[in-house]
Amino acid sequence: MTAGHVGLECVVADDADQAAEIAASHIASVVRRALAERGRAAVALSGGSSPVPMYAHLADIDLDWSRVLVLQVDERIVATGDPDRNWDPIQRLLVGPTGASALAFTVAPTAGAAAGELLLRGDRSRLRARLGAPPMIDVVQLGLGDDGHTASWVPDREVPDDIDIAAVDTYRGHRRLTLTPRVVNAAHAIVWLVTGTSKRSPLRDLRAGHGSAPSLLVRRTGALVIADRAAAS
Repeated sequence: MTAGHVGLECVVADDADQAAEIAASHIASVVRRALAERGRAAVALSGGSSPVPMYAHLADIDLDWSRVLVLQVDERIVATGDPDRNWDPIQRLLVGPTGASALAFTVAPTAGAAAGELLLRGDRSRLRARLGAPPMIDVVQLGLGDDGHTASWVPDREVPDDIDIAAVDTYRGHRRLTLTPRVVNAAHAIVWLVTGTSKRSPLRDLRAGHGSAPSLLVRRTGALVIADRAAAS
């Protein structure tokens, strides 16, 4: 395992599972500090395939999970049980086994525009009721797409920043819900988990701060990239 600094601090693991384990350990250290200082903590986790092993590593770490709120960074608007849903593995591998509190987005694939907006307002209200205004999250874990997207902030589309949770039109087959940059950038710590050869180019741009990818909307101070060797080489 090696570490480097190219505009953004990066820890390079030997493989994807080691990267997931390191990310879990770093997230747990932030949570442990928050619990010691305030008696509670909040963690926002991204979906997709890369962080799934990280959820299991987190669940194995000895923390007072009853005082931890787990929420999601973004979600595809698909039915519960759909393999593309981000929340289901978070619930199955982390929230269920640990007894952590949970705050999942409300998804209604068949809801019309008016009903969807009402549900979205409800999610925003619940988020602020639990975490204040603006919502304060201890650590946000982000992934990185092969096109430079993160959360559900996608290329060539403006990301609203005057609300806490935004709806995103169909991207790669699904409509989505996502935390906005102002919420992510207000977090105490940000952890990137980046694995796989397809992430080499966007990771290089992210670390150097080059280009116009949505990932560059994320603040750099207080952020740590954890990548496997395939992504970082």
